[in-house]
Amino acid sequence: MVGFDHQRQEPRTFRLSRIRGTVAVATTARLVDPPVGFSLQEHEEPRELLTARLRLRPGSAASLRRMALSAGHDDIIEVSYSDNVRLASEVCAAGPSAMVLEPDEVMRSVCDSLDAIIAAHEPTP
Repeated sequence: MVGFDHQRQEPRTFRLSRIRGTVAVATTARLVDPPVGFSLQEHEEPRELLTARLRLRPGSAASLRRMALSAGHDDIIEVSYSDNVRLASEVCAAGPSAMVLEPDEVMRSVCDSLDAIIAAHEPTP
């Protein structure tokens, strides 16, 4: 998210993935038009593109197949990504139809996401 930091008196980029705790909807929200000449691309942090290898069940995981770097119907694909958590979310959404082959960091992110899902659905004592 890009916003104006009133303390620093300059535009800043805020990573939503760093928000911890409960998020509440503001009741005094208002729409704001971006300033004239504002370009969101100027405020994006450049990210290194990495490559991951995934194994997909035949005929499944269409959203991941669309991300494949090469066309074809292979069940082992390569995708580019810049955020482990975002790619892990896509893999988790495919359920048992997708498995990360490499890199290990993305595998760990998938495992962490699945652990969080399980924990969120465990009954409380």
